[in-house]
Amino acid sequence: MKKLLSLLSVLTISGVAPLIESSCSCSNKNNEKKLKKDDENDINKLNWGNLGIEKINRVRRNAIINNKYQHVFKTNGSNKPTEQQIKEKVKELNPQVNINKINVTEITENSAVITITGYSSKKTINFTVDKSVPINDIIKITHLGEIDINEFGGTYDEQLFKYFLKKLNSQLDINKINVTDITASNNINVNSNDTSIYTGEINITYSRPIKLLIKNLELGSIKVNNYLPTEQQIKDKLKEKNPQLKNNIINYFEVKDITSRNAKISFIRNDILSGEVVVNFISNINLNKIITQTNLCEFITENLSNPTEQQIKEKVKELNPILDETKIKVENISNNRAHINSSDTNTYTGHIIVDYTVSIETLNW
Repeated sequence: MKKLLSLLSVLTISGVAPLIESSCSCSNKNNEKKLKKDDENDINKLNWGNLGIEKINRVRRNAIINNKYQHVFKTNGSNKPTEQQIKEKVKELNPQVNINKINVTEITENSAVITITGYSSKKTINFTVDKSVPINDIIKITHLGEIDINEFGGTYDEQLFKYFLKKLNSQLDINKINVTDITASNNINVNSNDTSIYTGEINITYSRPIKLLIKNLELGSIKVNNYLPTEQQIKDKLKEKNPQLKNNIINYFEVKDITSRNAKISFIRNDILSGEVVVNFISNINLNKIITQTNLCEFITENLSNPTEQQIKEKVKELNPILDETKIKVENISNNRAHINSSDTNTYTGHIIVDYTVSIETLNW
């Protein structure tokens, strides 16, 4: 009996032992799988790759750390990138990650903290911010309008143009730009003196008042064939009296509202020369072009006496309205004819004979 009990005891022990060993083995395998899964889902195992490297022509010094490039976020003026920008870059480097599960916190000018739902731990990433913007995104108004240097110290210089650039583009930091190519033309060049703020360059135009170019407005006498001088005659006289005008620019002047005494001058391109000036001159014309009605008809005088000079002037003016009677004189007056001469050779030249009759009704019977 004792032997039987001893045998049963041995069998019982040997039968239980494999069950316990098998249970421990399964538990260990599950733990190993869990540890392996946790290890695979560790955020640090993802591809960070210094957040990627964008090819750029110029590498800023603070984008180089330990001879490795950091990602440069373009922020268009902002001091730090947006949460979305960072998410998109993480997703780009790790396509298997759901972008909606990426969480970004503690964003600064050069770092942010990343956590991802389903992944353990967290990751602090470093980057560089390039907040520079193209200068033409800041300077939207590129024509400054008319600038009269007589109102601003008499000189076209960098400070003057910076004043107008700031006035028309209020967001511009004028301390971060250079103004170059200031010449006698109507445009300048603006570029950046701090490429971390602005990049590129832009051409700016402005107009100069035409009165600054035409110094002499008194053109003197213009000999004309008709009552009024032609546009070309005025342009020729303008160039004569203002020799600083280049020959090729004269053709771009416009002459309008011409009278016998003055005309208005403007420029065909208002974006180059703006405004207008009035030039004065004397239309020196032969009297026979002005006095075309020479038959003065009948005068009423006392006892068939000759008409007076004033009577003749008044009649000539009545029949020839464009005449300036103050610029003529009447000579050789008879009872049927008189000579009209110029009293101002800067206005009229030559002479003309007028005819008339004296009414018999004025005779003293």
